[in-house]
Amino acid sequence: MSTALYEGLLPKLTAIIALLCESDISSSPQNRQALIKVISEFKDGIAQAKNAATNLAGGQLTIEEQDGIIEMLETMKNTQHALLQASLQDITSSPSTGPGDMQVDSTASTPFGS
Repeated sequence: MSTALYEGLLPKLTAIIALLCESDISSSPQNRQALIKVISEFKDGIAQAKNAATNLAGGQLTIEEQDGIIEMLETMKNTQHALLQASLQDITSSPSTGPGDMQVDSTASTPFGS
């Protein structure tokens, strides 16, 4: 959908206000006709914009369905967070093997032919 539809409303409204401010509407039929034409164009633009907004894709879920999805996603997030925390706890609480605890196989570090 193009934004030009909505952007075109402001100039139409401005034209209405300008006609109302500039001229004495009751003084001539031409002024009244010009005002009626501009108002009609503005009303048509509003109707088209409303129709375009009404026909936008999406929005089929009710508030309750949206709340249910949000709750499900929050539960998933909390579960993932708990799993991550548990994994981190396991990593930090497991005994670490420092360099003094390592067993070195002397034959693996000896070059061939020595």
